[in-house]
Amino acid sequence: GLDRSGQWTWDSIAERIIAPCVESFEQVKIFARLNVVSTLNNPRSKEMGTQLGAGALSSMSALFDSYQEDVQESLPPDNMLNELSTIPDQYRDGHTSYRNIVHVLGNQGRLWGDVVAHGCDDADVFVIIRPDLFYMTVLPVRDLIKSLVDDQVDLLIPDWHHFGGLNDRFAVANARAASIYLQRSGSLRSYVREKRTLRSERFLRDVVTKAQLKVGGLDMLALRVRASGKIAARDLLLLKERQMKAPLIKITGDSAPVKGGISTQVVQNSVSRIAALFEGRPLGRYLEIGVQKGVTFTQIQAAEKVAVDPKFRFRTSKHAGEGIAYFECTSDDYFCSHWDGKKFDLIFIDGLHVFEQALRDFCNALTAAHRGTIIILDDTIPSDVFSSLQTQERAVAMRESGGGVGRAWHGDVFKVVYFIHDFCPTLSYATINTGGNPQTIVWFEPRKDAQPLFKSLEQISRTTYFDLLEQMEIMNCMPEEEAIVMARRMLSNT
Repeated sequence: GLDRSGQWTWDSIAERIIAPCVESFEQVKIFARLNVVSTLNNPRSKEMGTQLGAGALSSMSALFDSYQEDVQESLPPDNMLNELSTIPDQYRDGHTSYRNIVHVLGNQGRLWGDVVAHGCDDADVFVIIRPDLFYMTVLPVRDLIKSLVDDQVDLLIPDWHHFGGLNDRFAVANARAASIYLQRSGSLRSYVREKRTLRSERFLRDVVTKAQLKVGGLDMLALRVRASGKIAARDLLLLKERQMKAPLIKITGDSAPVKGGISTQVVQNSVSRIAALFEGRPLGRYLEIGVQKGVTFTQIQAAEKVAVDPKFRFRTSKHAGEGIAYFECTSDDYFCSHWDGKKFDLIFIDGLHVFEQALRDFCNALTAAHRGTIIILDDTIPSDVFSSLQTQERAVAMRESGGGVGRAWHGDVFKVVYFIHDFCPTLSYATINTGGNPQTIVWFEPRKDAQPLFKSLEQISRTTYFDLLEQMEIMNCMPEEEAIVMARRMLSNT
């Protein structure tokens, strides 16, 4: 995009976008393609005739794996600009806003060309950001990316300022969605001819809908910073709505934004929790049920690892090795036909998020466990009532019918914890509900004074999200650190 305010936004990009990615991914590549103009003319932002020198990011080009500049005055004429001049000028600025949209889309298309040229178009995750935004919150990589690699969504976009379409200021996407998002200029001509108007947010929504991409909301806030260092007025109103403080931006000399504002700690994911559980002692045998793209499985350090999934969504050959086994089958089939009878030290259950299957997985896990085994159940607290429904399709449809957005889905796995509470008094458990995915850690340790609360398993199966809210104490929720300490205490005694 346009580097009109990089001297004020760069720190937020480096600390709140790039750093979390470097911490969370095995390999990170950074591509920059900047839209360069000598004179900025943007009537809507009231930046008319603003002279722009070399952008702040141009002096940092060595930091990027690829750095390119699109000098607008040197680009060949785009006949799309002539076509736009024939439609009504809804912004009443001599079609200047339309021309700016075309330049931005062209810039993004060429950026995708850079990615392809470097052989990075098959990366697992793409984070697409503008350089003229001050990012108020940390990109929660380890939490949000799970929804991408597990194919819950294809594209994550900001959950505000949609203006009748989809917010196009920044995005997190899988490879297919990134390709469509960055190359959407190829659909611009047909869209303009059909709609006889152009608004970037509505155009993005049209492209995404036709491509049948699964879209989720990204709970992150970023502010547009003008060439003068001022924050866009509409963004300040958004800050007020969210009861957040504006960052202090000094506009004298080369000073950068004062560090501060609102930031969220990068949340812990399954990998870091498992590492914390077994810190200081080797993890012997590890079983993961529900692997999909292998984002957790491939990062776990264990002497022996077994992955079970009906259809792996990554090339297992790239992650093969001694002591690693892949079983492309249902978990039921694995335990019936493929399990070698050896016990596991840790079992991670992240399969189908419905009570009946999750319960079967848990019961089968018990047969493959020894007295020192830890079992982790994923997604045990739904994020809302829609997330608790038994299929993701129904969760999304019902959420949208209520005016919401997002593809979050946890199912009714929480009922397995109810089962443990009532039918497994020799097991102890703790549910992590602070940061990252809500997960329940289970270990072998009798619970003193355990008393069942339900009359039958059938009664448990009929409980709802609202029952969960009223009976949350059954989940034994606690901070991550406390839950890990309790489970580690059991390990130290076995």
